[in-house]
Amino acid sequence: MQYYYLVSSLPGIRYDAEKLPIKRLEFDRRVLESVSAEHLGLFNALKYRVDNRNLVEIMSGGGKFAEGGCYSKEEFEYGIKTNSGLPGYMLDFISEESKPGILPEDSLWGFYLKFIGELSSFLSSYFEFERNLRNILTVLNAKNSGLAFDERVVGSDDYVAEAVRHSSASDFGLGREFLFVDRLSELIKNKNYFELERFAGRLRFEAVETFLSGHYFTIESVLGYSLKLEIVERFTSLDAEAGLNRLEDLSGKYAGNKSLYEYV
Repeated sequence: MQYYYLVSSLPGIRYDAEKLPIKRLEFDRRVLESVSAEHLGLFNALKYRVDNRNLVEIMSGGGKFAEGGCYSKEEFEYGIKTNSGLPGYMLDFISEESKPGILPEDSLWGFYLKFIGELSSFLSSYFEFERNLRNILTVLNAKNSGLAFDERVVGSDDYVAEAVRHSSASDFGLGREFLFVDRLSELIKNKNYFELERFAGRLRFEAVETFLSGHYFTIESVLGYSLKLEIVERFTSLDAEAGLNRLEDLSGKYAGNKSLYEYV
């Protein structure tokens, strides 16, 4: 199914935009009015990243609940109690025995990547890149901070995960394929966490555009626009004071106090 009108009506979007080309609520409204029920499921799957955080928060007894997901707190509580009513990968995570040394956020992220990677070739390619980027960031930061990292690497069946676990090279032997590794390492060593977030965001934005090649009026175009809008939204909402607070928050995160899973 093609979405000629929806895609052509969306304003252009650039990573360095000073303001959002379209508000998230307006974009979501257009999507809800235009796409098929099957494709709406794909669109909602991107929102499961918010649900993932909420699920972990509830299971750990925390009080935070983020807006923007697909499930309510009551639906999560019922799903946890009955092992039903939630996406299969969430139920698999709920049923899994906790593993020593692995944060539940990271474990759930692994389940999510496998789930979403099976939905479309575009999502599979993008979230494979996302996993690789997260793993590289995790290990670069851990080595810089003198922290253990093996159990924080997501995935055991791909060469990037194995490379970051075992390679002693500064770029894990991945520098030819991932030209950005040295730049990430430099930013982490210099504790320039705000610029690190901006740089990683640009890498994500460019990856979306790369994997959208050949998709023009398909649901992949809509999903890609949603991902790019999310990335741009992250920075256009920051003013100087908020930016400083964000920098301080990132400093704690990359020092190993929080899961890199939160870096979305």
